[in-house]
Amino acid sequence: MKQLLVITMAVAVLASCSKDQDPIIVVPPSNGSQLTLNGGNGGASAENAVYVDFSADKQDSTKEQAGS
Repeated sequence: MKQLLVITMAVAVLASCSKDQDPIIVVPPSNGSQLTLNGGNGGASAENAVYVDFSADKQDSTKEQAGS
């Protein structure tokens, strides 16, 4: 019974060792575009919350509600 447990554990350990390699993802360089956020002055008195979609190079701002 003890040998069966040892053999089972050895097979499990060897089977879990995979030689597959993760693909290397090449990220293209930025084109250097600039985006000015329209969120107001910022800090505790910020007028808006700004959400940026970097893939589309655009922003969406929403008015902050009092007490948020």
